[in-house]
Amino acid sequence: MNARPPLARAKWPIGCAVASIANVDYATTLTNGATVFEKPSFRLEGDGRWRLTGYVSRQSQNFAQ
Repeated sequence: MNARPPLARAKWPIGCAVASIANVDYATTLTNGATVFEKPSFRLEGDGRWRLTGYVSRQSQNFAQ
């Protein structure tokens, strides 16, 4: 069983708009056998749709301990 780090919570300063944001972190195995870790980020917009706001691809899973 793989251990997963706890979810992080963000705090916004008083007066900042609060947004619903989701980060999805997953591993992809490429056709050459290499593993790439990908993290797309989404934000819930006022129209009720989730929009892609960012994407990161990395070679290693670098969890903060």
